[in-house]
Amino acid sequence: MGCWDSSTSYIVLARKTLNSVQSYSGTLIHELIHAKTGYADVTRNFEIELTDTIGHLCNHYFKRNKEEESIKRKGGIFKKWFR
Repeated sequence: MGCWDSSTSYIVLARKTLNSVQSYSGTLIHELIHAKTGYADVTRNFEIELTDTIGHLCNHYFKRNKEEESIKRKGGIFKKWFR
């Protein structure tokens, strides 16, 4: 559904990946790993890099959500100024 073209440094995605955020983002991340590393599909190094990248993205997502929930529980970011 996508490919990394090293000769042009372009990532090309099939139009059908645009049907959902999941399909688009999953394919884009996959191809970005090829672009970043140059590793081929179904290699140990590619899979390690893909797993690490997904882990970093999840860490960022959950950290941000945790911060947003903390702000909500405290009544918002302006509570201490407006009582």
